[in-house]
Amino acid sequence: MSVRQPGGALDPAIIGARNARHRVDPRLDIGGDKVAQTAVDRVQPAHRVEHRAAAQSVDPEAFRENAAILARDEYIGVDKAILLRSISENLVLSNGKPPVHFPDFMFQYGEAANFPWMSHGGWLYTQMARWGQTQFSDANYEAACGVFRPDVYRSALRETGDVLPGANSKVEGSLDREVTPAPAEPAPAGAANHCSHE
Repeated sequence: MSVRQPGGALDPAIIGARNARHRVDPRLDIGGDKVAQTAVDRVQPAHRVEHRAAAQSVDPEAFRENAAILARDEYIGVDKAILLRSISENLVLSNGKPPVHFPDFMFQYGEAANFPWMSHGGWLYTQMARWGQTQFSDANYEAACGVFRPDVYRSALRETGDVLPGANSKVEGSLDREVTPAPAEPAPAGAANHCSHE
């Protein structure tokens, strides 16, 4: 399956692959091991398509055509010039001023940009508890961590030759950047620093 149309632009069908980000947890008891393996088998091709689409999205030769596709009403429905500036990381910050280049503004690929860190599931859950959308529990925290499946992702991309993280969780903001800690806000009671079933 190719992610490119003639001329190098992203195939519109690939844009629909954004739904591949919704990972299926094969541990769910929905019919035993055969059903669980079928779920994994269905997700892995979506991971490969998503990976190729992300790589293609940072290719400068395809920026114009990708902006034109995304500008269509059935996708984003805005002026393609606006999208082209965003995709190419050249933003107009003030009317009448020249664009300013912001590297990694559209961070779509590289440096594990799409890796399903289990810690993301835990962090998202703690934010839901923090803002009163749910009550915190250790069991639900672990379940949230388990939604993201780095093992399935690694298996799907094994043949790409890409370097993938060996860890399943990370401290957010800790990779490759010097960070000045913000004033600490208390985590919900019982929230761990990492997912326990890595």
